Amino acid sequence: MNDFLTVTGWIIGVVSIGYAYLSGKKSDEKFSSILNKLASQPIEILAILSSPNENKVIELYDFQNRVNEPYVLSKFDIDNDGEDEIFIQSGAGPYSCKLEIYNYIKDPDEPTLQLMDTVVVSTTAGYIFTDIDNDGMLEIITNDNSIKADKPYVLGFRDRVIFKFVDKKIKEISRLELYTEEEMTSRLEAFEKENFS
Repeated sequence: MNDFLTVTGWIIGVVSIGYAYLSGKKSDEKFSSILNKLASQPIEILAILSSPNENKVIELYDFQNRVNEPYVLSKFDIDNDGEDEIFIQSGAGPYSCKLEIYNYIKDPDEPTLQLMDTVVVSTTAGYIFTDIDNDGMLEIITNDNSIKADKPYVLGFRDRVIFKFVDKKIKEISRLELYTEEEMTSRLEAFEKENFS
């Protein structure tokens, strides 16, 4: 019986990994075709660039509630160079969220979006932008799977991660463990006691 369960577990694991890989690959291909289409349509890009600056993701995990949207667009000047950057949040497989920062190249013959940098986190939290330290530069805030806990995504260990866009690159500047293993254990015990006792 144990051998059957072990083999079944391996099969489920391999199928799950295969599914995650293939669905991530499909979403990357779909997103790439959307970007190519968008870059070749200067009217749409001009409409995005002429719209008011805003971040449409209001709070973390708002992104995952947008299941009918393949991506979320935001536009603002994150590096204070006087030019707005375009921020595209999208899924990156079934359990990840990607942020890409683009520069709009205003070539009259062939306007394009140039990818400046990208970051992927292992949650579907999405990204929010705010100036938390009042230095005039926006920080990028999200949740990511905990590095310290070294546990699978599904167990819920998360880190609050803060990035800054410096020298045209997204750099991690802070990582705060949201729940320690002890806190998660006590929460689980309290839940079990409340619901199963």
